[in-house]
Amino acid sequence: MAVLNSTQRSALEKAINQARKSAEKGAINALKSLAVDQAEPFGHMSAEQRILRNRLRQKGRLLGDTLEQTGTQSLHKISYELAYETWHKMLFAKFLEVNHLLMHPDLVAVTLSDCEELAAEEGHANKWETAMHYASLMLPAIFRPSDPVMQVHFASNDRIELEEIIVSIEDSIFQAEDSLGWVYQYWQSEEKKRIEEEEKSGQKIDGERLPAKTQLFTEDYMVEFLIDNSIGAWWVSRNPGVEPPVKFEYLRRLEDGTPAAGKFEGWPDKTALLTCLDPCMGSGHFVVSLFLVLVKLRMQEEKLSKDEATDRVIKENLHGLEIDPRCTQIAAFNLALTAWKFCGHYKELPEMNLACSGIAPKGKEEDWVKLVGKVHRDDQVRMENGMRQLYRHFQLAPELGSLLNPNIIRPDLQTAGFELLKPVLEKALESESDYEQLERGVMAAGITKAGQLLANRYTLQITNVPYLSRSKQDEKMADYLEKFFSESKSDLATVFLEKMISSNCLGGSTCVVMPQNWLFTTPYKKIRKKLLESKSWNLLAKLGSKAFQTPMWDFNVLLLTITNLSPSQHHKFNGLDVSSYLKPDLKDTELKTVKISQVLQINQKNNPDYRVILESFLEKTLLSDYSNHSLGVSSGDSIRFYKKIWEIFPLTEDWRFIQSTVSKTTFFDGCDNIILWENGNGELYKFVVSKIGKERAGSWLRGHNAWGKPGVLVSSMSKLPVCRYLGGLFDENTVVITPKDTSNLEGIWSFCSSIEFSKEVRKGNQKLNVRGDLIKIPFNIEEWNNFADTNYPIGLPDPYSDDPTQWLFHGHPFFGENSLQVALARMLGYRWPAESDPEMELDPRAREFIQEIQAFDHLSDADGIFCIPSVNGEAAGVDRLRDYIQTVWGKEYGIDTISKLLEQEGASAKNLEAWLRDEFFAQHCKVFNNRPFIWHIWDGRKDGFSVLVNYHKLTKSNLSKLIYTYLGDWIRMCEAKKKSGESGADGLLSAALKLKESLELILEGEKPYDIFVRWKTLAEQPIGWDPDLNDGVRLNIRPFMEANILRKKPNIKWGVDRGKNPPGAPWGEERNNDLHLSLEEKRKARTV
Repeated sequence: MAVLNSTQRSALEKAINQARKSAEKGAINALKSLAVDQAEPFGHMSAEQRILRNRLRQKGRLLGDTLEQTGTQSLHKISYELAYETWHKMLFAKFLEVNHLLMHPDLVAVTLSDCEELAAEEGHANKWETAMHYASLMLPAIFRPSDPVMQVHFASNDRIELEEIIVSIEDSIFQAEDSLGWVYQYWQSEEKKRIEEEEKSGQKIDGERLPAKTQLFTEDYMVEFLIDNSIGAWWVSRNPGVEPPVKFEYLRRLEDGTPAAGKFEGWPDKTALLTCLDPCMGSGHFVVSLFLVLVKLRMQEEKLSKDEATDRVIKENLHGLEIDPRCTQIAAFNLALTAWKFCGHYKELPEMNLACSGIAPKGKEEDWVKLVGKVHRDDQVRMENGMRQLYRHFQLAPELGSLLNPNIIRPDLQTAGFELLKPVLEKALESESDYEQLERGVMAAGITKAGQLLANRYTLQITNVPYLSRSKQDEKMADYLEKFFSESKSDLATVFLEKMISSNCLGGSTCVVMPQNWLFTTPYKKIRKKLLESKSWNLLAKLGSKAFQTPMWDFNVLLLTITNLSPSQHHKFNGLDVSSYLKPDLKDTELKTVKISQVLQINQKNNPDYRVILESFLEKTLLSDYSNHSLGVSSGDSIRFYKKIWEIFPLTEDWRFIQSTVSKTTFFDGCDNIILWENGNGELYKFVVSKIGKERAGSWLRGHNAWGKPGVLVSSMSKLPVCRYLGGLFDENTVVITPKDTSNLEGIWSFCSSIEFSKEVRKGNQKLNVRGDLIKIPFNIEEWNNFADTNYPIGLPDPYSDDPTQWLFHGHPFFGENSLQVALARMLGYRWPAESDPEMELDPRAREFIQEIQAFDHLSDADGIFCIPSVNGEAAGVDRLRDYIQTVWGKEYGIDTISKLLEQEGASAKNLEAWLRDEFFAQHCKVFNNRPFIWHIWDGRKDGFSVLVNYHKLTKSNLSKLIYTYLGDWIRMCEAKKKSGESGADGLLSAALKLKESLELILEGEKPYDIFVRWKTLAEQPIGWDPDLNDGVRLNIRPFMEANILRKKPNIKWGVDRGKNPPGAPWGEERNNDLHLSLEEKRKARTV
């Protein structure tokens, strides 16, 4: 099977991204040329154009465009519809042409070149209109010539733009089996990015956003694995010893030759009786793959020709639903194209059992009832009542799609069911002349078809379910799931799993691609319990992360087959695990051969929280028997309430240390953050209460059960690295494990710091971020205590760090990492927290180093201004730094000390002066996470004025001192050089004067050289250079970056932060940091 390679996928993605932009531009132009947005048509428009304009406006309103009181109408919905249809009718025509399936009414294949010649004869404007006319005759259900959108012509230049894009796509892409699947994903890619940006601000996902958000092309190997281990397993069990007509490449068998997924004994014996549904069919990947399997099985079983088998499979076996009408169209085209390619020629196909489940009736209920009122029958009232029920039930269709359950509408003597409504609607449409009512009728017929498909029960349901956690669901969706799927509501994926199983026939099966986290995390305990106790599990394949080729936020997925039968006491299910293979092609290969694990289903109830694990927990002691776990503080706005330890100096009592994650297991790390705590009842507390209420504040401001106790801090991501817990606050990305008996601390540390800990956790929980499951794992206390006795005979080490980003750092440059950075920071007056906290628990060595380095504190600069050239009577910076190092290093200073220190910094400079001028600040930003506290200000010349300033000491008076004393002295020297005629003096003076001008603008603080703090009111915003250090480096450094006077720009942005402010926040709910305010606005606010 030919599929797209990575180069072809990239080319297709680029082309479709271009096409969407061009098509949307062309659609707006075309609609505006027809005055669709205007209250009245243009005077020059013909009668036909006026009729088309009215129909487009009517369709736009049905789609959701707004008609204003002035008569103008928005174009948002109709323009998107036109853009999509125009591009895709051209794209589909190209697909047909390249595959020799674009058929003239005389049943002769034609090319687009032929269409160009035939256009005039057919009365069409161009070859694309002719091609789509022929395509509509081939697939009238997909391409509706009566649709006004299909009658709009793009301007020539806009159409040619799209033609050029089509031509740029190589023919082999149109011939690949998976290309149609990628087409829609790429069409939606920009929209998906936009929605994900909205999510950062707290935007929930509604029905309109859901298709783009959850659109994900399913990998071929996932589709084939599920089909082979359901239909394949069933078929070989029913036909022992018979060579199947399909190569079931992924079919896994046990040692006795039986399929690992079971025999599917509740299924019928013949393929003709199988009913298969993909309820989230997207572009039809599962549908076309099922088609290619089922046609071959039926040909062999029933001795059918390809044409006969094609018709019967489409008519009897295949069913599909999709919330997005455009995806539904692509799926239908995909199935038709696949069928024709399989048959080797074009043929008329039966009506497909594919429908859009996401269309809601628009307009008034009574207008919909009128649709059946035109066909007079004896049961007229019953038909009208049925139409009312249809209208009401499908109002939620755009939000819920295939989750709707029409079976709650029971046909009776007063109410007609779907099977009666559909033919009556079709008859009513035959004589409908009112366009808006006709469109409403077409919509109603489609809704009725979807309702019938939703009401049926199936032998097999198979899909890649949409993934959407409860926190991202909008109110309508969340309320519905709470009401009808209370046990599985935590994610749309588990809701779909439950819905699919419940709508299978007895003995029918469900196959899904879905996230793995529901197998083990706490919110899904009830649905795990329900499914383990009431349904028979067949086969579980854990794929883990990096299972998709599509770039995205990485998450763990699985392939699962479950049958709608109660499990016997002896029922076993089988599992595969390829999580450790981190490329899709490796997972693909390993799925065929990796070892099969078999477990007794009833034993899964012995696992903690009914977690699904491919082994038994019987008679094992758990880590939770010997320890407790605590979750960390969640601030809801880390940008506001968290800072790096070096951003606040000296630390005030309002700020508290808070431990965070580590990148690898080590004794001491993650000690680089502080939090604005204010004894737990300050601004953070008020903020949390405003977000979630006083009663729930403890669910965010948590962890107090662990405070003051020894323990292990686990970074709850990836490989779960650990460090020692120091007894204070810790953040939401970590979990603290504290021993119930402190005598077991060393043993618990030994286990948690070993590779065995992560392995045991990941057996039961592959979720990227792990919480309470960290201690619900097997643990042998005796074994690990013995290990600790051997490896830590005098106990665990005391807190110590040589890393200057940690609050445990002793501050001595000779014994620390990044010695030159530390030395400069000390010279400019910075000190580390451990130096001023005699109560901090530290290794005795650290106390010795602190005492030793403090003996040199008199060498520090009082004002925190360190000029690199010699000015104001001070020595050049390089000389001062070298002298400091010589003094501190003492007898350890040697001829190669400086070169070794430069090497330690990773410097490319060969001497200290070059490093100080050119590399210090870039490395400083890197070491201190782009929150620099020593700022390198310069005039843009390597031989010009450069100065390092201690941000903590850069008050308004010190900035004035920098401008008028230090820089002023440099300017006077430049003026003297210019006066004496020294070469290059003009350039030096000009650069210095420009720097002076920039610094004066910052001192004044007029926008854009202002500081903006999004959590402060207008009256609280600083006027001029008057920074509040509590607001952090990110906000206070902005004027200097705006002025472009830093030696290097740190990687700092001021866009929109994740999350939303509480209602009533000074600048609205959006967390936008990129605002500039004038001095006048601020002063006026203060006077008020």
